Order: sequence, then structure tokens, then C-alpha cells
Amino acid sequence: MARDKQRLQFRVLGPFEVTWDSRPINVGGPQLRAVLARLVLDAGRTVSLAALVDELWGDRAPADASRTVRTYVSRLRNTIQRAATGLRTAELLVTRPPGYQLRVDPETVADRPGGWRPYCRWPVPTSRRTSPTWRSPS
Repeated sequence: MARDKQRLQFRVLGPFEVTWDSRPINVGGPQLRAVLARLVLDAGRTVSLAALVDELWGDRAPADASRTVRTYVSRLRNTIQRAATGLRTAELLVTRPPGYQLRVDPETVADRPGGWRPYCRWPVPTSRRTSPTWRSPS
């Protein structure tokens, strides 16, 4: 399992991207990507369902927001499972009360600026001048 997780990469500078063996995985639309990005930024920590709802809709959450987030997580598991042959997503993206946890090694989060700790909430340098690892959004 650890070896398989190393084949999976999350790129956080520039456009958010997920790859398996260097091949991009299309994880879906903006809300699915936002859920996964939040879980990546808090890798190894449980992100509550309420925090994910707040991340997506803020004060304008629909009545079925919690159910929608659960559906998004299920879709993410299925999408990654289809693209990442052999990876057991049930061990990667786990349900942990009160929400979900992405269980990955810090090395799977690529393009980290120097000094960025994998468990901090937001990575900082976001310009080409301040970060030599910046990937262009092209």
C-alpha cells in the first residue's frame, strides 16, 4: 500500500492536479476538486463534514449539503480507484467521525514550497518569482 501511495501525487501549486504514475486523473468538477483539495491540505487530519460544507457553500449551504458532500467523497473514491489500478481507496480516503481523512504520506503532495509543512492549512508562495516550483496554469 505504501508503494502504491507513492505513485499517487497531488500537485497544489498552480492548477490543482492529481496524478497516478505521472498521468493526470480527472477528479471532476470544481466542487469535487475543492473537497479533495481541502482534504489534501489537511492530509492526515480529519476534516469535519461541517467544514467541507462550509468550504463549498459558506452561509448559503443547501438543505441537503451534508448528503451532497458524502456523495462527492464517494465519487472521488470511485474516480481515483478507476484511474489508480491496484490502489485501495478505502484505505486512502477514510471516513473518520466527524468527517473524512485523506491518509497519504507528505511526499505525495508535490510542489510544496520550501518550509511548507504538509499539515498546515494553506500553502503560501503563489507567484513564479517567489517559488521555483510554481507550475504555470497553462
